[in-house]
Amino acid sequence: MLGIIFLTVCTIMFLQHWTIFQLGIRFDNFYLALVPYTIFTIAGLIVIFFASRYIKHRHPRRWYRDPHFLFLFVPISISQEIIYRSFLMNKLEYLSGSIIFVVLLNAILFAFIHSIYPHAKFTVLLGFLSGLGFASVYYYFPNLILISISHSILNFVAVWFGLFTLTNEDGMPKRTRLHSKYIKNMTLKLFK
Repeated sequence: MLGIIFLTVCTIMFLQHWTIFQLGIRFDNFYLALVPYTIFTIAGLIVIFFASRYIKHRHPRRWYRDPHFLFLFVPISISQEIIYRSFLMNKLEYLSGSIIFVVLLNAILFAFIHSIYPHAKFTVLLGFLSGLGFASVYYYFPNLILISISHSILNFVAVWFGLFTLTNEDGMPKRTRLHSKYIKNMTLKLFK
């Protein structure tokens, strides 16, 4: 589903003749934005560390075998940033103009996509908080390169701590199969 949305967004941006600057690929504010993105990333790492301790989630053995870790976390991070920050924030700001509306709605939509992962209540809350942070930093320092790097680092650590991984009784990652029945069950659990 993310792939279909990503292709749709890219098509819209192409048809509307978005420039590299509109997309958020910027070098003019790179050094100015580096400090806020670094602070946000470090704060996110601390939150992930303590959150994984709070929920007493075990670090999965052989975490590097998790399909999400192997080949998905970087493309997913970049595509989410293009969709949610580069495209959606631009369109929401055009519709509303209110920073609170833009950041809040962006965070809510970003949180909802995290309901497909194990521990849905936790991942949605974490998604909402990170969505607030990502949207706020991007609003003041729009830079697709830096936010994609930050998101990739945070996803890597979250997968490393097993926050998006189902494990079996031996602590080994289970194969994740996201199909409509699984998504429906996780969504129902989330709203109980």
